[in-house]
Amino acid sequence: MFICSLQKSWYYSRMVMPKNAEKCRKYVCANCNFICSKLSNYNTHLLTAKHQMITNGNQMITINPKKSHKKTINIKKLVLFKNGTFYTFYHLKRPNIIIKNLHNIYKMNKNVLLSFMILCYLLPILFVYYNYTSNNSVSNIICDSKCKHYILVFMLLMGIGTLLYELERNDKYSQIIICVLLIGIYGLIYVNETHIIHYYFAFLVFIAILFFMIRHCYLTSCNTILISSLCLEILTLFYILISINDNIFYGEIIYIFNFAFYYLYLHFIQ
Repeated sequence: MFICSLQKSWYYSRMVMPKNAEKCRKYVCANCNFICSKLSNYNTHLLTAKHQMITNGNQMITINPKKSHKKTINIKKLVLFKNGTFYTFYHLKRPNIIIKNLHNIYKMNKNVLLSFMILCYLLPILFVYYNYTSNNSVSNIICDSKCKHYILVFMLLMGIGTLLYELERNDKYSQIIICVLLIGIYGLIYVNETHIIHYYFAFLVFIAILFFMIRHCYLTSCNTILISSLCLEILTLFYILISINDNIFYGEIIYIFNFAFYYLYLHFIQ
């Protein structure tokens, strides 16, 4: 009996006690008045905003407390932008949200990009306006060897601004459509209207504009003004196709300016 009791005591001390001791172990953060029995919970607590704020006092935080060599972030200067509202670090629950949204900190100002695009777009438009006399289409002017390179330079600059703007919009289908539109515009300017390829590029431009407008009508849940602008664009395109052998200059101007209005209105409602 005595031997059996010794064996039981030995097994109890070797097997039962460590488990209970593990359960009874406490992980304490005195600064935050936080106590838990699991190491995983304690590590999670170390990543919370409350712990970082109390421990580091608004100075620098380390994203991973186990690896102190990781990049640190100055939370005083940290401002995130989401859905039109500014959030500082104080509004965040976990530092890992900072990592997911770091690209938003240095987000380019869409208003500046749009202003740059308008400037690059207006200069060629004004050039076309002042050089229009008896031309039957916009292509007659932009394909003129005297001005095509001037217009092409500004269209290239506008294209850069447009691509940067579309990256900020963060819609891959919109980005693809804009790329197709820019290719069509550059081809339209560079290839003389006497070549059949010029008209393929023109078709590409017209279709890309329509697809862009349809895409964003869908994304904005069929906004009334955007739908009206889209309908006007379709009607104008039909007019251009019907009058292709006649003077279509004003039809093209309406088509271009209506799309410009659509793009501007879309900017302000988003």
